Amino acid sequence: MKYLVTEKQLRILSEQKKLGNFELPNFSKLSDFTKFIAQNRSKFINAMGGNVTDATKKFNTMESLFVMLQNGEISAGELINGIPVENYITRQGGLRDDFVKFSNQPKTTNFASDVRSTNKGFKTLSEISDDDKFQLLSKLGYRDPQDVIDTDVKWRPFGKDPDTMSGWKFHIYGEDLYDSVDLFERLEPLSNRWGFHAKVGVLVDFKPSSVQWGKGGVTIYIPPQVIKDNRTNDLLSDIESALGGYKKGGKISGDKQITPSIHYRYELSEPINTSVGIDYSKYRVLYNSNSGGPYKPDNVPDLFEVKPNQDIPTSKVRLISGQRWGSESLDQSSIDWSKVTNAKNIQDYNKIISDAIRTDNYSYVSRGGFEKFGITDFRDFLQNQIQPTGKQFNIEGKWSVIPK
Repeated sequence: MKYLVTEKQLRILSEQKKLGNFELPNFSKLSDFTKFIAQNRSKFINAMGGNVTDATKKFNTMESLFVMLQNGEISAGELINGIPVENYITRQGGLRDDFVKFSNQPKTTNFASDVRSTNKGFKTLSEISDDDKFQLLSKLGYRDPQDVIDTDVKWRPFGKDPDTMSGWKFHIYGEDLYDSVDLFERLEPLSNRWGFHAKVGVLVDFKPSSVQWGKGGVTIYIPPQVIKDNRTNDLLSDIESALGGYKKGGKISGDKQITPSIHYRYELSEPINTSVGIDYSKYRVLYNSNSGGPYKPDNVPDLFEVKPNQDIPTSKVRLISGQRWGSESLDQSSIDWSKVTNAKNIQDYNKIISDAIRTDNYSYVSRGGFEKFGITDFRDFLQNQIQPTGKQFNIEGKWSVIPK
């Protein structure tokens, strides 16, 4: 029997597993698919087209949902704000169909790679096979992995060689070489945009009992120009977006935690003008090695302390009760968390609400949960009945919003 297929139908069939010009393989295992997503982050974002920032957000959402699916936190058909979870994933390349397919697969026992992704284990260098080690080192841009192993390379620098140093740096939590490659692929593209110098752990092998535990990931040195331009929070926001779906996190000795994955510290022994910085020769003299003590000297102001009414861009908001949101603490016990679908604590919900205000996209904000405050539709209240001032900040540098 002959089947007549039109040219248009053939073209549609040939593009079913394509995202733009990016060819998508077929996978039978969800763990292989999530690994493929993480390894091809930049290709996915470029193939989505349009504004890079918007494409990055869409990718981060998609990646997070697939990782949550892998960890058993969600499944197809579950509702987020009344919408099936798979509807938040693009149909392009059959990605939505993949989500449904993987959701309907029987759950199997976690393999080593799956356990790692859920923070339950890590691989020492001796536990990584030679084949994996060669592949991972190649992903870090080394043409001769054996030479890297023979010379025991500890760090792989990337980004702009700094003319001056501010003394402040971010540590992005990582435990082993798998984390290093994951973080490098996520954060290396940001170095061109922000002009920062950074390094990623290569053959570092910190143990859980070591004061260096967690520092095997990426170190980002914050440029003085970023501080001078009052854009430290913008840089942090970009890093948070790039880490969407990254699950590793924990305590880093000698650092102050922003999120479990992101920490920061001041590494000089005395104050300097951080918006101007110092050259490397002076930096070496003032360098204060981290032995697990305070994250900064007492006489150095915290980089993220913001004076009231200082006009600095930020994307954080604090939920507040009363007439003026941003001025007094919210009675958390009055929130009905059973009706809040995307967050189970104030910290998580602050991030969702701040992103909604910043992007004018309120679809991830739950409608219920605030009935005890006399608010029957919280999303509508946030979107239409309050207004961010944009220029009024409390000491923590967070949004202050007032009723319209």
